[in-house]
Amino acid sequence: MMSSNVRNQTISANWHRNLRRSPRARIDIVLKVWRRVEGEKQLVCGRTRDISEHGIAAHVPADLEINDKVELQFTLPGSAAPITLKATVCAANERQYGFEFNEVDRLTKRTLAALVKV
Repeated sequence: MMSSNVRNQTISANWHRNLRRSPRARIDIVLKVWRRVEGEKQLVCGRTRDISEHGIAAHVPADLEINDKVELQFTLPGSAAPITLKATVCAANERQYGFEFNEVDRLTKRTLAALVKV
């Protein structure tokens, strides 16, 4: 049996791991992911799960590794212009990936913030 002290540390560690830097919005759109394989740029298309000002979660049918650098492109609902951002793979679990945006311009950040607040 796990002592209450160990159990509380485990719960605390799990709670801390699940903290989010910013709120998320559920979104199901096509996500284009460009990655480098043996020096060649390859395109893989996936589907998003959620999005925030700082990143996006998606199912992508490819083998990506934590810290892989990629380029993402997606078009938000109601928009005609696609958004293209450089990102880093920050989470991976059976082709479910979390991507952290590397740099986001002010206009895109505002657009994402408004989407999340809806």
